[in-house]
Amino acid sequence: MTTRSRRALGALAFSTCLAIFIGQAGISHATTIGFVGATGVNQLIPTNYGSNVAGDGNGWTISDGTGATPEVSLNWPQPDVDLGITTRWEFHNTAYFGPLEDQTIGGVWDGGPENAIAQTQEGPLEINFSVPAGVQFTLNSFDIGNATDQSEPSYGFDITLVRDSDGIEVFTYFTPYFNPGDVETVDVNYTGDPGEGYTLNFVRAPEEEGGVTYRSGIDNLSFSQTLAPGTASYKLVVNRDSGDITLKNIGTGAGNFKGYSLQSAAGALDPAGWLSITENYDAGNPGADQVDPDNNWIIQSELHTDLSEAAQEPLVGDGASLAGSASLLLGSGAWLMNPLENDLSLELSLPGGETRTVGVEYEGNGGNPYEFGDFDFDGDIDTDDWLIHNAGRGTDLTGLSIAEGYQRGDFDGSGVIDLADFVGFKGAFETANGAGSFAAMVGVPEPSTLWLLVAGVFFLGIGSSWRCQMKMVSVRALGTMIGLICLAGTAQAALQVHLPFEGNLDDIAGGNTTTLIDGANGSTSYVPGTIGSALELVNPVSSNVEIDYVAIDYTLTDEGSIALWFTADSLYNYQSIVANSVDPNDWEMWVYGDGRARARIQDANVVTRPDVVVGQAYHIAWTWDRDDINVDQATINFYFDGALVESNTGAWVDPGDTVFLAGGSGNHGANAIFDDFRIYDQTLSEAEIADLSTDPLSLRINRNSGEIFLENRIGIGTGLGAAIDSYEITSPSGGLDPTGWFSLEDQDFEGNGAPGTGNGWEEAGGVNANQLIESYLTADSLIADATSISLGNAFTVGAEEDIQFIYHRAGKPAINTIGKVSYFGTVTNADFDSDGDIDGSDFLIWQRGTGAAGGLAQGDANGDGVVNGADLTIWQGQFGNTSSAANVATVPEPVSAVLLGLALIGFATMPLRRKP
Repeated sequence: MTTRSRRALGALAFSTCLAIFIGQAGISHATTIGFVGATGVNQLIPTNYGSNVAGDGNGWTISDGTGATPEVSLNWPQPDVDLGITTRWEFHNTAYFGPLEDQTIGGVWDGGPENAIAQTQEGPLEINFSVPAGVQFTLNSFDIGNATDQSEPSYGFDITLVRDSDGIEVFTYFTPYFNPGDVETVDVNYTGDPGEGYTLNFVRAPEEEGGVTYRSGIDNLSFSQTLAPGTASYKLVVNRDSGDITLKNIGTGAGNFKGYSLQSAAGALDPAGWLSITENYDAGNPGADQVDPDNNWIIQSELHTDLSEAAQEPLVGDGASLAGSASLLLGSGAWLMNPLENDLSLELSLPGGETRTVGVEYEGNGGNPYEFGDFDFDGDIDTDDWLIHNAGRGTDLTGLSIAEGYQRGDFDGSGVIDLADFVGFKGAFETANGAGSFAAMVGVPEPSTLWLLVAGVFFLGIGSSWRCQMKMVSVRALGTMIGLICLAGTAQAALQVHLPFEGNLDDIAGGNTTTLIDGANGSTSYVPGTIGSALELVNPVSSNVEIDYVAIDYTLTDEGSIALWFTADSLYNYQSIVANSVDPNDWEMWVYGDGRARARIQDANVVTRPDVVVGQAYHIAWTWDRDDINVDQATINFYFDGALVESNTGAWVDPGDTVFLAGGSGNHGANAIFDDFRIYDQTLSEAEIADLSTDPLSLRINRNSGEIFLENRIGIGTGLGAAIDSYEITSPSGGLDPTGWFSLEDQDFEGNGAPGTGNGWEEAGGVNANQLIESYLTADSLIADATSISLGNAFTVGAEEDIQFIYHRAGKPAINTIGKVSYFGTVTNADFDSDGDIDGSDFLIWQRGTGAAGGLAQGDANGDGVVNGADLTIWQGQFGNTSSAANVATVPEPVSAVLLGLALIGFATMPLRRKP
């Protein structure tokens, strides 16, 4: 690696000397951007990245003592569809850019595992810097270099700094031709004219057609601002401890504004704490704090997401005036505490009709943002935070902002406090207090799709008013956040298609259109599967003519995974499992007549599993990942029953817009059973696939009594247990009975005594007829092989059979497992007149209807459509009961009988901890 530091050539000496002289007379500030904080490699740098910096952040530093650059706004060009430009500036980590990243700037975050550079992509490549009147921009220096894997001939860059008002090049520099890993430090040290904007241009030399710049990047972009004496400059200061919001003029001259808009994408503003100019400081509110004695103001928006007001008569006077070094308190407790600090934005409306974006700075809490999971904002994550989270679990957050929901325990900002939030909070809790069952955990879910969307206001540059102007999160918080983000592929959000085949072809994940192609020579039925029911397709051997198969309208992504349970009814050549509309021989998975199973994107990357056996259920997973650098190649992995069988790298072929099961695109049909078919938009890890390949726990529900049994049928006789730490039983129709629920907390299942500190199973605050929820924070419970645990009569007899069951396997990645739910027994009822009891009146109804067809009103107690002696037997057994008890037990299935027996033994010896 060659590192060369050269004094920039071609700078205008007179302008530079003049700039130094002016800079000494004013107030100087500096920012250096290190490009840390990307949510992913090759993610576009947002339009306003690094604009209006008011404090140190994870991505830039001003800690050299010279101050911030709140008046400097940046613009990074974005893709242009009309010009055919799909990428421009992108974040990239140190992979292939180690020598460039080695030129660190000294920030505590720079050079860490999340370090990054700005990778150059398609041109034109430029960075625009703009400042308001009275402010001068200085470009200090930056590092530029090539990647270590550069395969093109050597090339360099023609670099110019252009004054925007007249297009004059005020600085020019020509880099040497770079070899792989070469780095150049470009010292510019040019200060512009007051109020003048400048554009930094990069042109590849020699320039290729289309302006492609290949594998190059910049780092440590350093720039400054200088305020002319008597100039106003603003920043917004948020106090984490009090929630106070203060507008400060950090310049030496007075500043005027006629309105402002304070916005928060997360809804972190509290209108009740807002101290508006309208109600406190305008002409109608005389006093020492008055800022506009000439005009009355009017409130325009008073929301959690937007506090805005303006002068009622904008043509009268100069608006509000804030003297140099003066402050204006805009809110006492107006900021709702939360861990995200790139959320607020403030824009001032100036007298001349211009707008000014104001940087945001945070203070308090020891100089650190709040950690995700610190729900009581006391600086730690402990059992007090657990109580808040668990009390909010399952409660209705309708109408609350993201920040308000977070204060109730919504860890991931999704608008509901569910099992995913528990997994996220438990991960944060154990990170803070020591690992328990999560010690071997591969990952915890990201702190939210929506929290990240809010963060994306900064990272993705959505909207000019949502610019990044403040310190983001602490090093620890950002490290946790980025680690969580990188596990997006392990999170449930990556699941795009999920066909459980529970009597239909519904995609319960992405709602994609699925179609059964019903051929004359095939047949389709739903049969018992590994998880609930499954889809069986019977087609002629080695035929693609008039067969039955399933078409799914979905386009596979550049990285992804397919997982399913597959049972072959017969073996024959080219039996299709999965295929794609792109080509009969690309993007397919199939089985040969000799039992070999194969998958491929194209012939160059075939993977094989040798010995499929008829009648045996296999969990098959196929993952792929397109190369970021050599985009014509991809690596694929083939898994059987949770174990990696083979990996291969070969040609990439763009997929079509349809995925087929059991045929399609000219492929032979399948004679097999398909179950729990899933498509993810990211590659699953081996641990995640192993988790999917294990039969889940299940619920068995007695229709007669409403009793619910939690059963482990993973591997009867194998000794395989399932350790869980949270579960949810839900019923959209409200068919659950919380009063009959005999929860694991009630049973003191873990044997730790009274709950309340997370040291045992604890029911959530949102328990009702729609959901039964409980969790174990500090550890987990093993549901042993062949175990059946009664959860009480928690199902309302006669209710709609829509019960759903999900749980989390302790020590596993953050994929919530969907458990099988089944019912047994037939509800019987001899209350023929529906008056609430079973008596002689019901006997007379049976007597009159005996021997004829009919329903309940005619004396049919067992629902078989005929009134006969069987119904009389039921009436005799229920005589004298109320209709709520009008049922008889049925004999459970053989396996259920064994499990039920075990459950009764355990139940008889179990300590009780009943609800009060």
